[in-house]
Amino acid sequence: MADFGKIKKNRFGDVPGEPSGNLKAKENPTQSRAKAERTEPLNFKVAPEFKKAFRQAALDEGLKLVELLEVCFEQRRQGRFNESKK
Repeated sequence: MADFGKIKKNRFGDVPGEPSGNLKAKENPTQSRAKAERTEPLNFKVAPEFKKAFRQAALDEGLKLVELLEVCFEQRRQGRFNESKK
């Protein structure tokens, strides 16, 4: 039978104390306020060519993908796009 008397009783160190305050901090403190206010995911599939062109357009304008989508949608709501289907 095994002799458990030879096992060190405190081999894992001391019991940790109270957690530090950083556990209560936001996960990513650098995220923008606009992103923090977005709460609903919007997921859909697009053609690979469209995805590439959309990403490039966002890059060219210095926008995030969601910001470009919001700009496009706002312009659509204000009637700045031609309606191709009626």
